Amino acid sequence: MIDTGTAPDYAAAEKQLGQVLEIVDRLETAALELMESIEAADLARAGAQREFEVLKQGLTVARAALGARDAPIRAELTDLLGRRPAAADGVPVDYRSPYAYQRQRKRPALVNTREQMCQTCQTRIPGQRIVETTLARAVHTCPGCAGWLLP
Repeated sequence: MIDTGTAPDYAAAEKQLGQVLEIVDRLETAALELMESIEAADLARAGAQREFEVLKQGLTVARAALGARDAPIRAELTDLLGRRPAAADGVPVDYRSPYAYQRQRKRPALVNTREQMCQTCQTRIPGQRIVETTLARAVHTCPGCAGWLLP
């Protein structure tokens, strides 16, 4: 009866079969879309991996160049630091303590001025101090950061 289509439940079975085929079709479409997404993600990952390798090689080259440029600077710094104690002996005793204090606080010991302003801390400097410093009549410090004013 089922083969001939005369069974009483034939229409219901036919309807269920259609629904099942529709569900299978949707699932197959979703699976194909997922597979395409996976392939696209794999291609993107491979491209990112290649780009990473290129950047990694560039970093290696840049570090080597920096190391080559760094060596003479370090040699000069070592030489200058070796000569520093002898130069410090030539500085008057009155200036050694404030200089050491500034270095301890990691502040510049010498500061520039422009338009009556300290360029380090942006404090206004009295005009008389700037004039005396420029004419080398006196050594003055900034009232804000305590750095010595440069002429």
